[in-house]
Formats: sequence, C-alpha cells, structure tokens
Amino acid sequence: MFRWIYRVLARFFKRSSSKQPRLAMVASTQEPESMSTPTDTCSVENKTGKEVEYKCGHRHTERFTLNLFGETIEFKDAAFAQRDFCADCGLARLRTGLIRCGICGFAIWPRDPVAVYSDNRDFKKEWKTTFGEGREKRVIGCMRWDCCPSAGFFSGHWMGDHYAQAFKAGSAAAEAFRTGKPVFGNISSKKS
Repeated sequence: MFRWIYRVLARFFKRSSSKQPRLAMVASTQEPESMSTPTDTCSVENKTGKEVEYKCGHRHTERFTLNLFGETIEFKDAAFAQRDFCADCGLARLRTGLIRCGICGFAIWPRDPVAVYSDNRDFKKEWKTTFGEGREKRVIGCMRWDCCPSAGFFSGHWMGDHYAQAFKAGSAAAEAFRTGKPVFGNISSKKS
C-alpha cells in the first residue's frame, strides 16, 4: 500500500549529494479518537445474559466487557461462543505480561510497539516500567496517537517480560541520523 512512498523517499535520499543525515516522516490525515482518562483498576463490566459454564470450570454471564485501566475491551461473538475463559479468568489472563505506559497510563500489550524516554521526567511511579541503570535508565511508553509525540520515537517492542530494541541507535529518528539513510518500518504490533 505504501510502496509508492518508499520509492519517492528512496529517490529523494539517492539524489541528495549532501552527506547530512535526513529524516523523513509520513503522517496520516485520519483523525484519531481522543483518549479517555486512565484509571488504576481493571474490572469486569456490562455483564449480560444467562449464566453459562466456561472451559476454565467457572460459571459466569454469557456476555461481558473488560475494562483495563479505563479502556473497554469488547469481544466478538466468536470469542463468546468458544467459552474458553470466564470473565475473571479472562481478565487475569489478559493482565499477564501487560504493563502501563509511563506517560498516559494505558495498557501496553505484549508485542506492542513502544517508545522509550529518559527517566528524568515526573512519570507517575505506579505506571512506569523501566530498564537500564543510572543515566541509562529508560521508561517505556506507548505509541498511541495522543501520547507519543512522533513515530520517530518508535524504538522497539514490549515482549511481555522484556523490552526488545529495534534499532542500534535507540529509535527510528536516531537510527536515521546515525546511518544517514532513510528508516522504513511498520510500528504495528509484532503479532500482526
């Protein structure tokens, strides 16, 4: 879909006789939905329907939504039809490997793309996940439209139990400046 952008940018960088590094960003004109206010709880909500047996061995209503730190998770009919996990077991399973964005407080799922920031801001202690020590200590943040300042901050993925760095220089922007070449990538989740 975006191959034409790649060709245009590749020509731009080839023609450049300057040895100065260049950074090109591509943006979408799609209007994002505004983020809700984060909460500090995860809960089962909107319980509807009769009580049914789930494969986990528990009984629970046949339909429900989950609220993870202020974001509502809705399931498709196919997920309810399988009846693998009741609401409580499903919530516990979803929380495995989940961390919170150090800036906005919403969930970062295993394999999600992330940005990293220096730990020199006033991050909310309960939200932040860090790695590194001393001056190299970093805080993990999400790539949500209303949270991350730019896709140039993309630096790797949260893998559920560790941070996997994507660039030698630390972020997409830093890699472009380090190499003097364009950096192309897809910041979608590694699971897609």
